[in-house]
Amino acid sequence: MQSKKKVTYGPTVKERAKRLLEALLAYVNWELEDVGGISVDHRWQDETTAQPKLVIKTELRTLELLTAKDKHEGKLTTTEIRQALNQHLKDFLQILEDNRLETQGKEEWHFTLTLWSKDKQKNLEQFEIKWESLRPEKSKQQEETLRETVAGKTPKPEEETINWQEICRQNLAQQKQLTTNLFTNANGMTPQLDGVYVPLAIVERQKPKPQPRNQQEEKEKEKEKEKETEKLIPIAEERFFEDVLRQGKSDISQGQKIAIIGEPGAGKTTRLQKIADWILEQDLGLPIWIDLAELGEQDICQYLEKVWLPRCPGEVTRRDLEPQMSRVWLLLDGVDEMTHTQGMQQLGKDLLRSWVQAARVVVTCRVNVWEADQNAFSGFDVFRNLQFNPEQVTEYIRRWFAGMGDGATGESLELALAESENSRLKELIQNPLRLWMLCQIWSLRDGTLPDTQAKLYASFIEYIYRWKKQFIKTYLKLCGKNEPECKRLLHEGLGELAKAAIDGKSSRFRLSYRLVSEYLGDRNDETSLLSLALSLGWLNRVGIDRY
Repeated sequence: MQSKKKVTYGPTVKERAKRLLEALLAYVNWELEDVGGISVDHRWQDETTAQPKLVIKTELRTLELLTAKDKHEGKLTTTEIRQALNQHLKDFLQILEDNRLETQGKEEWHFTLTLWSKDKQKNLEQFEIKWESLRPEKSKQQEETLRETVAGKTPKPEEETINWQEICRQNLAQQKQLTTNLFTNANGMTPQLDGVYVPLAIVERQKPKPQPRNQQEEKEKEKEKEKETEKLIPIAEERFFEDVLRQGKSDISQGQKIAIIGEPGAGKTTRLQKIADWILEQDLGLPIWIDLAELGEQDICQYLEKVWLPRCPGEVTRRDLEPQMSRVWLLLDGVDEMTHTQGMQQLGKDLLRSWVQAARVVVTCRVNVWEADQNAFSGFDVFRNLQFNPEQVTEYIRRWFAGMGDGATGESLELALAESENSRLKELIQNPLRLWMLCQIWSLRDGTLPDTQAKLYASFIEYIYRWKKQFIKTYLKLCGKNEPECKRLLHEGLGELAKAAIDGKSSRFRLSYRLVSEYLGDRNDETSLLSLALSLGWLNRVGIDRY
């Protein structure tokens, strides 16, 4: 009598079964390249329900060839494929129904997979969750013992395991210092984000409909219609967090791949910070914040391995992080600030095909950049930040000046805006950044409102000079020039630097020291324009100089 073959549930067989499922879904979604000559008969059933079914009719040899075309090295053998189908997808996970009338020794396979979604990524994540929930405790203990034995170590006590949540919390705290602009008033008070923050509504971005050519007027009407449609369906931030991010209620990615777009100063980075805090507060996973301007010529995987992981406390590596990717939220700030021109396309591919593909992703981007190359992120649900409404403008002003300990000045700004007939200014300050600037300017108690965007920015420049007047006085003593001349030279130098950054290959937002010093001088020279710019906050040192 033959003994029954022992079935295992460790990481090796799990990865084989997962790889087979991934290859099938990639084929069905047209994600595999160079599959000429490979044909898998497939169709969807109940595809609009919570449990769509994928019916497959093929041969083991065809499945073997299919795995040879996926992103992994080598391929699965027909024996490994048969084991994955029979023992793991059918018997263990119970998501496969064998439709064959005869099963013994057959190379042909006809089966139905009952899945969680039509989205490949969501299925792979649910595969992981269900596998680990069903795996016997004895199997988990054996895996841990084997891992420690191979590493030549004794098993770590529980308190020494990697605390990824705390690592992410610490890295987020460091990142906030770079992405949040804080200014103090004359009394030394600084408003904090949590105290000033007013939640913005958000709207799902509708996909543009195909437009007939050479009919400009009709195109304009369609654009206006699209904007009107957006305005009719605003989503409060609380509902966006709960429905889209927690429950995955989005049409394309089921909450797995989200883009937040908006105009400059529309609060994209601030919202991403609130998402990061919310993930930690709700214990929903591991938020990893990446400022995309830092990538340079690296791809996202190289950045994680060479920059993000080395910043983490302890000696953690990709080998430690990769098994956690299904719990990770990649929060990618500033697609529009990426350095090289092919950055969007490369990033879009890496998020779908590299070792980070199991992560959930939220990206931010300016509207014009997104619309210029939106196909790079074709699998993303897109949401646009709305501006403040008049009530939110008032609420923000009250919170801002309360945070500064100067409520009376805030009330005077409210009154001035209520009495002003300048509708253009009221429209301008619905943008969070410009409203923040107006609050800064008004804190000087000048009692006047700028009536154009140009005057708003000019007033803000003067605010900085008055706020930093001590730095100006010190600089004038060192260089022996008068104040108007210093300001003129500084403005000219910054203007030339800005043009060089726009025309050059480097990022417009992260400039190399070599480029900056070419126009503003040496930072170690106290009389250089660079020293003055750094003192005033017109330029900030970020990261480590490499060039």
